[in-house]
Amino acid sequence: MRIFCLCHLPPVFPLPKDTCFIGMGDYRDFPAGYHVSEIADELDALHPFLAGASGAFAIARILKRTNASDGRVCLMLHRKFIAPQAFGNPAPNYAGMFVLDTAAAAQIDFTALVANVQTPYLLAQPIRVGNIYRQFAAAHKIPDLLRYVAIAVELGVLTPEESSLFFSDDILIPCGVECGIFPTEVFLTIIDKLERVCLTFMRSHMPSSFDSYNRRALDFCNERLGSFLLKQVLVSSMQEIPAQWFGYMHTVGDPQKYVPGGMSVKATQHKPYGNMGKSGHESVATSTDAWDEQAYLAANPDIAEAIATGQIASGYQHYMMYGRKEGRPINVKPHNGD
Repeated sequence: MRIFCLCHLPPVFPLPKDTCFIGMGDYRDFPAGYHVSEIADELDALHPFLAGASGAFAIARILKRTNASDGRVCLMLHRKFIAPQAFGNPAPNYAGMFVLDTAAAAQIDFTALVANVQTPYLLAQPIRVGNIYRQFAAAHKIPDLLRYVAIAVELGVLTPEESSLFFSDDILIPCGVECGIFPTEVFLTIIDKLERVCLTFMRSHMPSSFDSYNRRALDFCNERLGSFLLKQVLVSSMQEIPAQWFGYMHTVGDPQKYVPGGMSVKATQHKPYGNMGKSGHESVATSTDAWDEQAYLAANPDIAEAIATGQIASGYQHYMMYGRKEGRPINVKPHNGD
């Protein structure tokens, strides 16, 4: 089994031996593995919007490059894992989630835990959400899901009939295919579909909100579509899914409740991968809080023209996807407070 950990921060629990780290964002200090920028610049640039999905897409590309479609893959996150048994306490604010602190997690032998899983799948326990459309709308921005599903239909990832079933789906497998154990071939098939939808979305649109939670809208959409596609695979291969294929989802941190994660959206210091450009600026805005759209377009008139002709949605989108790698000149607003 190939084991991967998606990390934008250092892991907070002891990972199994031979884990391949997939670093994202500023996290590069890991013992073995890859940073997403080594796999695809586009995935690195889009990490603020794709979150863990950028790492999952990078894993798929690594597996394809090495022709590794056999066996199983295991995915963990820097603070999340799925286990056959429950540790810690049930989270009162997140159905199906168990929470534990780092001291408790340190007592778990994760190498043995993963090695003892002999089933083809280890998935989070399904939860009833009533209706995917309403459940998403209650926590996120519904225009993002509508655009996402429209693109999925246009690309043939979903049929029009399946899109209706998706919106009304009442059972969610949390994390979709971004955490757990999966047959490699199934993982690759589903991730390929999710990546095509996400990259098509980001080349024409931006999330409805840029706060640290909702700007990751595509990752939340992937969780739901990944769950839907995964269930399609499961029910097509058997009438009854074995109970042993489902485990318990855990978050390491607060042992009393689930605390949502979020990537910092402050302006950061970052050196583009390409040449610095004429301005020589090294301050790069990774948040619309610090972003000056008009200044960017004034400094890059070709981007203003591209927006006018419908080639790209905004200067901010261009900068996140291409401009920072190209060393485009920018100006950022002063960042006030936390």
